[in-house]
Amino acid sequence: MKVSVRNILVCLVLFAFCIGCSGNEEPPPPAKKPRVVKRIIKPPPRPVQTSAPQQEPVARPEKKEAEAQPQKKEEAQKTAPPPLQKLSKPAAPPVKPKPPEAKEEGVYVVKKGESLSGIAKKPEVYGDPLKWTVLYRMNLDKVGQFGKVADLPGKGLKEGLRLKVITPEEGKKNLEKQVQHFWIVNILSATDPEKIVPAAVTLIQKGYPVYITMARVKGKDWMRLRLGFYKDKKSAAADGKKVVEILRFSGSWATKIPEEELKDNGRF
Repeated sequence: MKVSVRNILVCLVLFAFCIGCSGNEEPPPPAKKPRVVKRIIKPPPRPVQTSAPQQEPVARPEKKEAEAQPQKKEEAQKTAPPPLQKLSKPAAPPVKPKPPEAKEEGVYVVKKGESLSGIAKKPEVYGDPLKWTVLYRMNLDKVGQFGKVADLPGKGLKEGLRLKVITPEEGKKNLEKQVQHFWIVNILSATDPEKIVPAAVTLIQKGYPVYITMARVKGKDWMRLRLGFYKDKKSAAADGKKVVEILRFSGSWATKIPEEELKDNGRF
């Protein structure tokens, strides 16, 4: 192989240049120490006070101070002025009970639950429940609306109703007018009040002063509806015919009653 001189020379020059460069190269600078970065911690921002500042916690008093507190309170109570007394309201005057209502003569005030027969039964009124016919006759304007019901004598009346009653003095005068009037009309006799009451109500509404008596015949109690009082049989029989036409039944008759029955019913 033939190598040209020129190429050899170029190689030598390059070699020499490389050796020279390696001898004159400066050493690398020493390595710097790593820089330490410290973290700066900022203090937290103060909160903005929007309300009253918080009070510092009060330290618990020592035992000696706690024991001294009752003594201080006692001293304060002794020196403190007495409390103002509240003015008490004057006591209300005692309520005086209402005086009982004065009873009006000839008037009876109905109480709760009372009926015609119950009122007539009272000793201060008539003392006989059968005398309900008298109360009904004298107070038609107040109790006449009940009609011809069989239970009318025991039917409850309105509380506070003022009923007219015949006083003892009036009864005495009425009886004086009936002296020697022993004749009556016996209209109806029955053991069932349902037959007596409607007939009695009808005749009272027509203006006839009927009354009811009791009689015991052959062991049975009979109610007798009668109309009185007449001086003779003829006068009694005449009204008897009128009554029969009103009630539309027969069976009435005129009869003479004992003096006892006249005294018991002639006052009304």
